Amino acid sequence: VLFRSDLLKERVQDKEIVILGHGAMADNFSILCLNANKVTIVDRKNWLNRHEKCDILINATSIGMGTKESPVDRINANLVVDCVIGDTELIKQAHAAGKAYVTGAEIYVAQFKHQFKLYTEQDADQDIVKLIAKKVFNV
Repeated sequence: VLFRSDLLKERVQDKEIVILGHGAMADNFSILCLNANKVTIVDRKNWLNRHEKCDILINATSIGMGTKESPVDRINANLVVDCVIGDTELIKQAHAAGKAYVTGAEIYVAQFKHQFKLYTEQDADQDIVKLIAKKVFNV
């Protein structure tokens, strides 16, 4: 699994989830969502289904990376997870709609901490992680 499921573990159980994309990141989220009530994968074949009402919307596409695009026209979820790092349109939409969200930077910080623990058998120093995240992700 890409990163420890702390960011979503408790949130996915018995929920309806829409995952946008069909690559490695989408596959990893599918694994994290095994306890969900329903998981819908939306890719090029069924892209029109991306606005399906759900509890959690996960963007595992590159849409919004380096552009002002969003993969959806409207937020139909209570929680938005955007794997794209940066101040994306999708995160702006979620914020404006008053929805909870997880940013790409948060995902990558969680991944870093998990990998650090795997490699060193120690927890990463939180102050150092915050400092690096601020420098690298501007968060």
